[in-house]
Amino acid sequence: MLTRARAMAAWSVPLMPVVFAASAAVSGVGLLVLAELLAGRLPGRELLATAMAIIGLGTLVWLAFLRSSSDHSFVRAIAPLRQGATAIELGGAGDAAPFALLALALAVPEWAPAPAALAAILAIAGQVRAKSALILAAGRRRPLTLATLTLPRRLS
Repeated sequence: MLTRARAMAAWSVPLMPVVFAASAAVSGVGLLVLAELLAGRLPGRELLATAMAIIGLGTLVWLAFLRSSSDHSFVRAIAPLRQGATAIELGGAGDAAPFALLALALAVPEWAPAPAALAAILAIAGQVRAKSALILAAGRRRPLTLATLTLPRRLS
C-alpha cells in the first residue's frame, strides 16, 4: 500500500515499508527498555546492546530513505527532513543521543538507569517526531498532469 502512494512524493519510494518497520523496531526496543526500568529491573547488557544495534540500524535505514530517490518531487518533499531544525531534532535527539546514552549505560553500569531511561524516551519521541515530520513536513503532493492540463501542487 505504501509503495503505491504515488500522490505523496516522499511516500512513493520502495524503501518506505522498511522505514516504517525500522521505526516500529526502534520504538519497540525503546519501550522495552523503559518497561524494564519501570518494573524496577535494570536492563541487561544484552538488551542495551540490542537496543543500540536496532537504533543504529534504524538510523541507517532513515539515511538510506533520505537518499533513496533523485526524483525532483521527492527531493523537494524531503528537504525539511534533511536540513534545518527538523534534521537536527531527528538526527541528534532521535538517533545520536539515544545511541550515545545507551553506550554510556553499557560503559558505566552504576549509572545505567538514568541514561537508559533517557535513551528510551528519546528513541520513542524521536520516532514519533520522524513520523509526524514525514506526514506533515514531507507530505507534499506531486503535481497532477492530465494530458495537456497541469494542476499546481497543493500542500496538505
